[in-house]
Amino acid sequence: MEQQFSLIPQPQEDGHCGPTSLSSCLAILGIHAEQREIARAVGRPQRVYSEGMDERDIRRGARKFGVRTEFLSRLERGKGPGFARRLKGHLRQGLPAILLVQDFSHWVAVIGRLEEREQFIIMDPDDRHRAFSRWSEHTLLREAWNGHPHGYEPDQYFAILTSRKDGRPPRWRITESFLRLVDAGSEQTSDEMLNDLIEMARRARADQADDEQGPSLNEVLEEHERVVIGSVEHWAAFNRRSVKPAALRSLYRDYTVIASAAGLRLPRAADTAAIVAQMATVLTTYAWLGKL
Repeated sequence: MEQQFSLIPQPQEDGHCGPTSLSSCLAILGIHAEQREIARAVGRPQRVYSEGMDERDIRRGARKFGVRTEFLSRLERGKGPGFARRLKGHLRQGLPAILLVQDFSHWVAVIGRLEEREQFIIMDPDDRHRAFSRWSEHTLLREAWNGHPHGYEPDQYFAILTSRKDGRPPRWRITESFLRLVDAGSEQTSDEMLNDLIEMARRARADQADDEQGPSLNEVLEEHERVVIGSVEHWAAFNRRSVKPAALRSLYRDYTVIASAAGLRLPRAADTAAIVAQMATVLTTYAWLGKL
């Protein structure tokens, strides 16, 4: 494979909450850049460790990777609901944002929203225990109000809204199903499965120059679930391998969850049979290794 992608954020290095938060936003937009790469692009590979990055640095870093930024601020605490409303409108488009918290001292990424639960999906680069947190609007407005004890900056809510300059839609959409998968402790496995899916999609391209958008990969997987599961069960039984049907179906559905969160799509002329064959091969390998 050419490049390994990750849906799971990496913990920040010292002073790198800005680059790490921007890295998470770039990932949602379909652009891969790690925190050190962003710091280098801004021209602060060493100073960032002691000084961090301010909003101008983040804007400059985003520009280097083809991303447009918009500053969103409210200078009165009573205008918090309007701030949250504008942020929610941005997130409904699938677009991420970077939020200033802890009295101007820390950046976090807001990478989505669970509409039914009315929760914001937060990636805190300094949280070593959870990949993602869920904040209510009340929590967000409490955490995002920044007050400066010496008055160097006006008290305010502040966020950086991000979108692609080329107008393309975001690539990832973090779903509740994906969050449950990560919460279950499957972070490394999730990344491995994602890269399996990317490779399957790449190999199924009948014409490498064909960019006409076709079906989503998770739709193809859902349509052919019975065929793939049946093939794996047949070959496992034929070779006297023990497979637990519930574990097999659960693993298959984990793949569809990740394909959905990743927003992977196939070209219109993609070879669907190649997807089915590769998926059956991957799951049969799990069976051979005794993981089902």
